[in-house]
Amino acid sequence: MEKVVKNLIRYVPLQRKIGLAILATFVVITVVFGIVLVFLQRLHIQDSTRRSEQYLKMLVEREAEPLANELFEKRLRAVELRIRGIL
Repeated sequence: MEKVVKNLIRYVPLQRKIGLAILATFVVITVVFGIVLVFLQRLHIQDSTRRSEQYLKMLVEREAEPLANELFEKRLRAVELRIRGIL
C-alpha cells in the first residue's frame, strides 16, 4: 500500500505540478498583498481620524468664545444658526 502511495506522489504529471506551483505562487502573492494592504488601510484610517479630530478641535477653538457669549446672553437663535453653520 505504501508503495502505491509513493508511486502516485512520484508520478504526478508535469502539467499538474506546474499548475500547482502557479496556484501556490498566486496564493502566496495574494496573502502577502492582503497583509500589506490591510496594514496600509489601517494607517490611512488612523491618519484620517487624527486629521478629523484636529479639524474639529480647531473649529471648536475658533467658535468657543462667540458660542459661549451667545449662550451666556441666551441668544438661542444665534446659537442654533452658529451650530448649523459649523455642521
